[in-house]
Amino acid sequence: MHSLSDNRHDDNDTSDQPKGRTTSTSKFKITMGVLISLLVLGAIISAVLLLNNDDGGTSYNEGNSYKWNDWSPWQPCPVTCGSAKQNRTRTCNMVKGECQGPHSETRDCSASVRCPVWDDWSDWQPCPVTCGSGVGVQLRTRSCNTTEVACQGPNRETQNCTASPSLPCPTAPVCFEPYTTLSESYRRESVRGRKPYNCDPDKLDFTSWYRFNLTTGENGILDHCPRRDTCGTRFPVWMNDSHPEQFGAIKLVTMYGSSKGASSDNCFWKSGSARVTKCNVTGDIFYLYQLWRPTIRNCGASYCTRTYDIP
Repeated sequence: MHSLSDNRHDDNDTSDQPKGRTTSTSKFKITMGVLISLLVLGAIISAVLLLNNDDGGTSYNEGNSYKWNDWSPWQPCPVTCGSAKQNRTRTCNMVKGECQGPHSETRDCSASVRCPVWDDWSDWQPCPVTCGSGVGVQLRTRSCNTTEVACQGPNRETQNCTASPSLPCPTAPVCFEPYTTLSESYRRESVRGRKPYNCDPDKLDFTSWYRFNLTTGENGILDHCPRRDTCGTRFPVWMNDSHPEQFGAIKLVTMYGSSKGASSDNCFWKSGSARVTKCNVTGDIFYLYQLWRPTIRNCGASYCTRTYDIP
């Protein structure tokens, strides 16, 4: 009887039950703590990644990740003068999705040299024809505002002009005075000089006025450098100047003796001054010269001529 009672008491004994419940509760708390820690850690990682979402970092956007590569160097300024724009670019190192932000940037740039610009044209020079019905040429010029880069286009312009109003032209008094006409055919540039050379210093009076009027049309002194041994002499004399354009004016010009040859380009061997005027005597238009006496050893110097269309 006693044994049965003791066994039944053992079956109904619950003294150990609180201890088992305490163990289960502890395990549950540990599991929940780990889960909460993981969630917090995940939140921290997400926050850090979001804070790193800039041009150079890795960014996440709704599950997509991407990264910008470094900016390229700025392109060279595309102009050699003045100002312009220059660009630089970057590429997206895409894992998936698309990078946010611009692929290129633009900024102002300028060259170290300012662009050339023409200044305004000058006024036209006065027309050299102040009387009669002749036609002259007048000039105007302009300057480039920089010497570092050349301006495009001409720096001078010319135009024809006439006297306004058209007035009769006065004529120098010497045009009506006696003068000497020289018509020797050897004065042409095409005539070779041979000994004995023609010698004007032995023939001419250099205080008088002379007119050149060859039968072949030559009517004035040559205005470019001839070769030696032409114009019928050893050292031909030529005029390194222009004739006067206005009637009545007497112009001082420079004459040269030329020794230009195969081994020499000396067009200015000897020089001196002469005077020339433009005459209009009852419609006969011509040049008169008061000549320079060439001082050349053993003579061998004569004036060389050419044909002019005298306006």
